[in-house]
Amino acid sequence: GVTSISPSFGETPGGTPVTLQMNETVIPLVSHCKFGDAVVSASIVQSELVCVSPAMTTVGQHRIGVSINEEDFVTSPFTFEYHHPATFSGINPTSGTESGSSITIYGSNFVNNNKLSCYFDDNIQVAVRWISNEQLVCNAPRLMPGIYDLHLSLNGVDVITNSHSFLVRPQMTTVFATPSFGTTAGN
Repeated sequence: GVTSISPSFGETPGGTPVTLQMNETVIPLVSHCKFGDAVVSASIVQSELVCVSPAMTTVGQHRIGVSINEEDFVTSPFTFEYHHPATFSGINPTSGTESGSSITIYGSNFVNNNKLSCYFDDNIQVAVRWISNEQLVCNAPRLMPGIYDLHLSLNGVDVITNSHSFLVRPQMTTVFATPSFGTTAGN
């Protein structure tokens, strides 16, 4: 049977690739997955069983099942939870220094979980702290100066389609800290 699924949630429009962990000798035999009553085709991606979540009209949990013949399903103890689609409406601040910045992300329907992450130009991934279903905090790492597209994922797999630009400014450094004239004793 299925020993784990990842991620364990997605949005009602569906389209989330869900990886099902199970005995590797059984994986090639599985032809279909079931999310509640909805049946979808299974595929093998890099020797892992992947099923794409179907669209659902309502939010809530749906038990996962697998089949080798599209008729007889073995139900797993795992559920996939559907949520309303999240929105990513803005960030504050919109710029910071190359040494790193704390960025507040605004939107709606943010799900509190340990897979929250933000991406700078699709390749630099950073964990995100959940504040509320409308606010998250992303701590930008050290980045080279430039403009980055900031993307957001709630489950570590699906990335919200829109992004926001974040400008990284060069770090200002002090060249001389001592007075160039005057007495060392002060006034």
